[in-house]
Amino acid sequence: MNAELDNPTHFDKHMAKKACRFVLIDPDLYKRGYLSPLLKCLSKEQVEYVMKEIHLRVSTLDIEPWQPEFLEHVTIGRH
Repeated sequence: MNAELDNPTHFDKHMAKKACRFVLIDPDLYKRGYLSPLLKCLSKEQVEYVMKEIHLRVSTLDIEPWQPEFLEHVTIGRH
């Protein structure tokens, strides 16, 4: 047997603990949120698109981010 597999290091245990926080569904990677639904992991390009989209939508609204109506208007994919 492989000695490394028989004697896991602190790093191995740490990585295994972190890996449990993620789930792969088809090609998409999700992070398990604490008391929340799965959070989709995004690539750098996707993050840039989402941030531009949110900025564009927020800048055209007369609503401040702390108002409840704010979240209704920044949902990605809704027009």
